[in-house]
Amino acid sequence: MSLFLAISTIWAVAAIVLLVFSWRLARTGKTHVHKTLMILLALGAWVFFASYLFTQRYGDPAAVPFPKEHVIWMAVHGTIGLIPLVGATCLIVSRVRSKGNYRSTHLNRNHKHYGRVLVVIWLFTHLGGIFNAVFL
Repeated sequence: MSLFLAISTIWAVAAIVLLVFSWRLARTGKTHVHKTLMILLALGAWVFFASYLFTQRYGDPAAVPFPKEHVIWMAVHGTIGLIPLVGATCLIVSRVRSKGNYRSTHLNRNHKHYGRVLVVIWLFTHLGGIFNAVFL
């Protein structure tokens, strides 16, 4: 197993735990801790995404190439993974700014609704990452 694959699997498990914990904090009204955790999760996800791009560009010498029939799954999984990352980033920016334009006001007003959808997609992509590590 390559170092990148090991780190990405650890990240996926940690992110699942933190997402569930953060969701529970939001449900119980502990919004300050929830906000801090979501900022850390989004930053960690962007770091992971950047390291993924770096690994794809420059290669990982310990990586075993995966079969060509899995290329479509990897592309779909990665694309779906960007949806909650960009969405969560937009929600975080709107919450931090909390003043101003129509988009921020709309996102703040509907934060719970968007968050519920994004957390499901985000959990799915992290579970897909664990699947990739175990089966590919």
